[in-house]
Amino acid sequence: MLKHRNKLRVSLVLLFSIIVISWVGLYLYVNKLLEIKIAVLEEDLKKKGYQLTYSHKVFSMNPFDFHLTLQDPTFKDSIGLFEWKAEEVRFGLRIWDTYTLRCSFKGDQTLSILKKSPFPQGVLKFEGTNGLLTLTRDRVLDEVSLDIDRLYSLTEDTKKSLGLQALTLKVNNLSNPIHLHVLFKTNITGVEDKFGSVISLEGDATLSGYQKPTLPKTLEEWRDGGGILDVNVLKVSWPPIVAVANGTLTLDNEMYPLGSFSSRIEGYQEALSTMVDLGWVKSKNASAVGFVLDILGKSDETGKKHLTIPITLQNKKLSIGPASLFKLQPIEGLK
Repeated sequence: MLKHRNKLRVSLVLLFSIIVISWVGLYLYVNKLLEIKIAVLEEDLKKKGYQLTYSHKVFSMNPFDFHLTLQDPTFKDSIGLFEWKAEEVRFGLRIWDTYTLRCSFKGDQTLSILKKSPFPQGVLKFEGTNGLLTLTRDRVLDEVSLDIDRLYSLTEDTKKSLGLQALTLKVNNLSNPIHLHVLFKTNITGVEDKFGSVISLEGDATLSGYQKPTLPKTLEEWRDGGGILDVNVLKVSWPPIVAVANGTLTLDNEMYPLGSFSSRIEGYQEALSTMVDLGWVKSKNASAVGFVLDILGKSDETGKKHLTIPITLQNKKLSIGPASLFKLQPIEGLK
């Protein structure tokens, strides 16, 4: 009986030792694996002209997750278009899925649009950001998915400036950027909502057409190689108005946007009635406008009216139908 108990104790001690040794081995293995993945990610970004730096990194773990935290990370491109900074970013890895890195952000997180960018200068602030980074079998970054609670500008009064809320962003084919695929969905804030509804925006776009064997280093090279941005869906919803457009976009020889889109607009009749109720438009004028739009509009199978309007970007102007809306500016920052 005593021998049996001693054997049981020895077996339990051995089992416990094996578990501890295995856990330490797993800890060291995953620690090294995370470091390798971050190093590979840095090298892959460097090859694509980006730079990721940080002041310190810390490894931690619990029974189910393994984490690598980068403190004071900075991410920027090589030609001075933007610079992203954060207080802390945490990458998480699960041993049964070593090709997916979960990331979360702590503290302030900003994106500075710099002088060389074709977009307006300014500083954007992110709040409540989480995401997923997916690597290929060759350990190359291929997909980024982000969920952002709020995105707004720090250059103006944040109570009045436009911002984005509940933004979801997914970028595919980063391993083959000439076929990049972007999807997003968000709500626009900072707009006085007279219709009593949220303005939502969503899009789906893909790069295509580029034929040269090497990746383009400038927008001019991308354009000359046949590069096109296919806008599969661009939808703006401000009930009762819903507008959906699709088309293609590229650049002309002077770096002005060049494109053609078709659009479908629904709910304009209800919007006119609301504008009359709000006192924006006189009833007589709304009736006249509604009559003209009804003549131009088409009816679907339910009898509901909608407008089909072409949108063009050419000759340095953006036009809706035959009417020129405003002049365009050349995209000079990426030459």
